Amino acid sequence: SDGGREGHEMAQRFGDQFDGIVSISPAIHWDRWGFSGGWGNYVANQELGQNGLDPVKFQDVNQRALEACDPIDGIADGMIQETRRCKYDARQAVCGQPGASTGPARCLTPAEAGVVNKIWDGPRTASGKKLWVGWERGTQGVIGITPAATGSPNLFGEQINRYWVHTDPLFNWRSISEEEFADEQRTLTRRFSQFIGSDSPNLRKFKRSGGKMIVSYGNLDQVIPPNGHYNYMQRLFREMGGLRKA
Repeated sequence: SDGGREGHEMAQRFGDQFDGIVSISPAIHWDRWGFSGGWGNYVANQELGQNGLDPVKFQDVNQRALEACDPIDGIADGMIQETRRCKYDARQAVCGQPGASTGPARCLTPAEAGVVNKIWDGPRTASGKKLWVGWERGTQGVIGITPAATGSPNLFGEQINRYWVHTDPLFNWRSISEEEFADEQRTLTRRFSQFIGSDSPNLRKFKRSGGKMIVSYGNLDQVIPPNGHYNYMQRLFREMGGLRKA
């Protein structure tokens, strides 16, 4: 994560010093993914009146999403190869729906399904504009989302917002509504990016020196939503003149 981020930093700043870099699960968008990763807690607080989701329910709905989307690539192997093609709707796991769990401790209420869908979708502004990516369907054990009573936004974002943005060790994350989330995210990014942001798509120095980079993510990463790097790769291709030239 942070080592992968440092690998990107090296390619961006000192690209002519390296022949090759292997970057695994790079946390290059720390000024965004950390805070946005806790989006589900803010939603659960506002819509359910609790800190997060029950772990058994969250596990059940993600398992159902995985089973529904596993065959999309033509191979049933217990994995979702292309997570962006998975459109499983958490409302299919609502108690009483065909195929949903029959146990009330596992199936979802309609309100819980709404929260899960927002977790998968990721944070948006009040007008519907996407702020950042959500957690992938099928991901178990997402950091901070569970349990319902004591879950809390992951420390990679909530503590940065509390200490860096609000400069208040007693700041209560529960005071932030879904509608206010976007402003909190933008402020954190503006103040924190210059110190930790490592997502410049300008790798010309690295390319000119003949450097090569291998980057990997787990599609069901529990700490860093992997499609944030898909966003980076699209920016990289545009900056560097297209896929072939990059």
